[in-house]
Amino acid sequence: RGFPMKLWHPQFQRFSSLLWQWILCNLFRMSNMEIEEVLQDKEDPKPSKIPKTCPSQGERDSDKEGAEFTGRQTLRKKKCALLLSFCGKDYKGMQTNPGVKTIEEELIRAVYLSGAISEEMRDNLGKLKFQRCARTDKGVSAARQLVSLKMVPEASLVVTINEHLPKDIKVMKLFRAIKSFNSKDWCDSRTYEYFMPTYAFAPSLSETTRNFRLHEGQIERISQLLRKYHGTHNFHNFTSGRTAGDPSSKRYIISFECDQPKIVNGNEYISLKVQGQSFVLHQIRKMIGLLIAVVRGHVSEEIFERCFLKEKVNIPRAPGLYLILENVHFDRYNRKFGSDGTHQVLEWTGEDIRRKIEDFKVENIFSVILETELKASPMLEWLATLNIHTYDDPESLPHLSSGCGVPLPHPSSKSDVPLPHPSSKSDVPLPHPSSKSDVPLPHPSSKSDVSLPHPSSKSDVPLPHPSSKSDVPLPHPSSKSDVPLPHPSSKSDVPLPHPSSK
Repeated sequence: RGFPMKLWHPQFQRFSSLLWQWILCNLFRMSNMEIEEVLQDKEDPKPSKIPKTCPSQGERDSDKEGAEFTGRQTLRKKKCALLLSFCGKDYKGMQTNPGVKTIEEELIRAVYLSGAISEEMRDNLGKLKFQRCARTDKGVSAARQLVSLKMVPEASLVVTINEHLPKDIKVMKLFRAIKSFNSKDWCDSRTYEYFMPTYAFAPSLSETTRNFRLHEGQIERISQLLRKYHGTHNFHNFTSGRTAGDPSSKRYIISFECDQPKIVNGNEYISLKVQGQSFVLHQIRKMIGLLIAVVRGHVSEEIFERCFLKEKVNIPRAPGLYLILENVHFDRYNRKFGSDGTHQVLEWTGEDIRRKIEDFKVENIFSVILETELKASPMLEWLATLNIHTYDDPESLPHLSSGCGVPLPHPSSKSDVPLPHPSSKSDVPLPHPSSKSDVPLPHPSSKSDVSLPHPSSKSDVPLPHPSSKSDVPLPHPSSKSDVPLPHPSSKSDVPLPHPSSK
């Protein structure tokens, strides 16, 4: 009694249908296709006895692929982590940047084409919850990079994703992670490798050839200099856009070591590996650049102490082709969630995955570095400019002239106007004798206060002396004027100005 509508009323039946849709969608997490099937069975529980036409094999295959793609997109997304390797030579860095080719752009496109994410998530990284473990620069490669995102948690999708990726990018493994997992925040440290030719440490330009070989004394000195980076320091000089007072400039370096050199294709290479909690933009490349400058003798070892102080130092930046993100570490995450029996451990130390990563490094990273080094030699090109590099504040220094190795005036010069010749006693610099001035200067041997016109001059009126500021030129003393001029000693009421008068 008092109920606003009868149970058999059409509006109540419509309300009941909407209620069923909400229950199935939110409580049982069913897709739209499954909801329609349930509602249809609810309205018509008796199956139809009309026989269906059997589709052809091609129709079955196409329908299966389309249904699989649509079904994956409608499945519930979970927080996952993708371990990937890539060669960054042909890319403008890791992070998405509209208008340029990046690693993330290729990865997200492949994940979408595999059906693991929806179109809305592809266009909105906020809904995708995408985060990378380390942001690599232009041309930098990675052997082990981990990204976190929401996607369909199926391990079989790795094969489908790799089918839509280019050859120089490959997903190695998919991990299930906790709901709040963020690959950047949970990463404890990163390890980078700089695989470079040893001729960069040659002491002179004449020895900078592919036949150069490091000896034990040089390797020991390199290791000693690398240990100066250990610990917490202010790396504001090793990046751009940060000041000495910025707290984010302080970074902690765990270790910095060099391996024994090895010969590949007749050239000697050495691997420098640095592990740090985190790094600022261009930090590792500038650390390597400063090391090379000190070993080659362009600057003394005292510059290491200067770089960590508030003083602004312009540090050379080594090429990015040889830099590789070797590994990322999640020890804290594994200790907290890896032993609960529910979540996966974020590690890739197994024999199978380790072999896959090493094969990718040899085929797609090391091979590109070696090939580019033989053809273009970016390290040799960079070393040619290292001897003219200035380490003072770059904001107060003029830039080097383009195309040649001749520097502009010395940085200590603060005047925009060229200084006069040392023998000149004038406060105002005189023009050079080769100057093409319209007004000729008097000869140095001339003792006249008033300059005479040049013999080649066709002017009837003599020009005044350069030091005279009178608008009307005075007549020459040898002039035969009808009205004699008074003598300078004359006591006239209106004295005439002296020729040297200002």
